[in-house]
Formats: sequence, C-alpha cells, structure tokens
Amino acid sequence: SVTLGDAFAGKDLILLYASAHWCPPCRRFTPQLMQFYNMSKQAGTSSGLEIVFLSADREIGSFQSYFASMPWLAVPYESAAR
Repeated sequence: SVTLGDAFAGKDLILLYASAHWCPPCRRFTPQLMQFYNMSKQAGTSSGLEIVFLSADREIGSFQSYFASMPWLAVPYESAAR
C-alpha cells in the first residue's frame, strides 16, 4: 500500500489503465504496455511516468492473478474508486 502523494511524487505523466482479465483485447494489449513500461524504466526515460491499473474484473481472484503480472500500481480491488 502506498499513498497517492508518494506514488505520484516527481511524476509528470500518470496513465490510468482500465482493463480486465476476462477482456481478450486487454489481455493482448497488456504485454505490449508492460514492454513499453519496462523498457522506459530500464532506459531511465520514465522516471516521470507511472501507470495505475483500474480493474474491471468481476471477482477478486481474477484481479489478483491478472495484476500479479503487472509491474505498476493498482487501485485496490475493494476500492469504490476502481
């Protein structure tokens, strides 16, 4: 768990990624977004970038298994904000 202030400190760009485990187009796009995110972090060009996952999953188990593969932050499944 991290506060918004800590998560976004020094970030110039915050991307909100709405996706779900059950969504085939999302499942195809997620690896591409992960590759971009990881390459940006390795290159040192993404210090001002953060991605936040907003799950549309219908059950917590799906959220947990899908989010486990992601290198970025997520709004908690229990949160009404997602």
